[in-house]
Amino acid sequence: MFVGWKSKYGKNYKHAGKEECRYKLFKGNRRYVVDHLNAAAAGGDETAYGLNQFGDLTNARSAAHAATGTTRRRESC
Repeated sequence: MFVGWKSKYGKNYKHAGKEECRYKLFKGNRRYVVDHLNAAAAGGDETAYGLNQFGDLTNARSAAHAATGTTRRRESC
């Protein structure tokens, strides 16, 4: 799934360590989406959740992008 997502959004990482870190973030974000989809379905909620081009970012970095239009923010990977 990560490989297909990277291809869809043109994601390339400079080294294996960075890709591993981003993969861990992606897995956590995917788990969040799946959990919310399951909870929404169980409660009859039709809210749509999914992974977009920010699926490999932390919540803080994603929020910074929303606020400033840039993802340039220091984080662990």
